[in-house]
Amino acid sequence: MKSSIKNATVKFVSIFTVSVLMASCSNTDEARPVSPGNTPVTLQLNWSPDPTFTGAYIASSSTKNFFAHEGLTVKIQPGGFGVDPIAPVVAKKAQFAIVGADKAAIQFANGVPIRVVAVEFQRNPVGWIAKRSSGITSIPDLADNKIMSLGDKTGTETTPIMKLILKRLKLADKIKTEPVGFEISYFIKNPNVVYPVYLNEEPVTARHLGVDIVEIDPSVPVNGGLKLYGNVIIAHRDTVMRDPALIQAFLKGLRKGWLFAKSRPDEAEKILRLQKSFDTPQMKEVLARSITFATFSDGVDVPPGHMEVAKWENTIDTLLESSLLRKKIKVKDLVWFSNGF
Repeated sequence: MKSSIKNATVKFVSIFTVSVLMASCSNTDEARPVSPGNTPVTLQLNWSPDPTFTGAYIASSSTKNFFAHEGLTVKIQPGGFGVDPIAPVVAKKAQFAIVGADKAAIQFANGVPIRVVAVEFQRNPVGWIAKRSSGITSIPDLADNKIMSLGDKTGTETTPIMKLILKRLKLADKIKTEPVGFEISYFIKNPNVVYPVYLNEEPVTARHLGVDIVEIDPSVPVNGGLKLYGNVIIAHRDTVMRDPALIQAFLKGLRKGWLFAKSRPDEAEKILRLQKSFDTPQMKEVLARSITFATFSDGVDVPPGHMEVAKWENTIDTLLESSLLRKKIKVKDLVWFSNGF
């Protein structure tokens, strides 16, 4: 970490640096008085409630009240298949949303008035699992395989990641792909499919169901070496310009939620289990994996919400490589850092 700070070619900035905003935010409204819950805020999720969103759920829980301590009452709006988490932010019906870094960058490049204000997952969790009995341990193992196919959850971020991996490995014409169902039962019933998953969740579920699996991680060089930021927090461009104090308050509460989960995972687990849908046998391990995705970057411990210019540039370049982005965008335009970068 220290070396990256000293390296003049890589500008390191922490999203939670407490500092005076620069002149670009000089038109900021006066900070509101902070009293418990005096400002209502909506957070739109990109998927249904699960431990992926641990930081927000802990911060909004009645036992911790981290958001309330920052003067906010936060409503967490669930997402799901077919839900566009960006739309409520653009319509100003939600102040914040959790969305994949790829979608945030693409929509920004298309002129949608949003800014990224924090990174929720330090790496994209998309991966695949295969039954160990299949003999498949990596993407190249599928080349010219007449039986096995690479699964695609069509309409999700699985599709572009899969296409980019096959392009990098020069295997697009050698590996059979097919659309798959969204439930883990599809994987169990279809032994000839290498199944797309979020690596912080479904592999754990599969093992708890008694399936012996191999995890296939796209960030590993043999599988394409694909490194992208995962979920990010977005806000409307107007909110960034006019009310950075609101963003700071929200991010402080969110950070406290993740840090509590990291330092006291057993207590965090008890809080999450109060929600019926979270009370599963695999909860503990899913929580542990989600905390790792949120607080480690390339094996280095980082603060929740942490962002780096160089890693954003890599994410943008990767999206350009995949043709998901049609034009180069600047990190400083897409991303808002709390010290005015």
